[in-house]
Amino acid sequence: MAKPWPVQSKTANVVLTINLLRLIPETLLPPLFQNARSALCDDGLFIIYGPFLRGSDYASDGDREFDASLQEHDPCIGYKSADMVRSIAADNGFTLEATDHMPAINLLLTFHV
Repeated sequence: MAKPWPVQSKTANVVLTINLLRLIPETLLPPLFQNARSALCDDGLFIIYGPFLRGSDYASDGDREFDASLQEHDPCIGYKSADMVRSIAADNGFTLEATDHMPAINLLLTFHV
């Protein structure tokens, strides 16, 4: 179960996650965005870096294999769809500012309040 972050509201300019989403269950995505929204100042940024599904497809065979190994350890975790993450972000008051393609076929999703 997600708990509120121990951060005073509207005190952060940026929240950055690196390779986190693949390690948490999908059910924790809405609380993640809710906590980020609460922590961020007006015009704050929430930046998410990591591997994502493109729709329901993997960007590479290596991504498919790595995701399978994650799910072997815990079937509740694994790669998330970039589209789903964008949708949850919008549901929590974020606007997508940019989607950047990064090395190792990762994405950098930048949202603003």
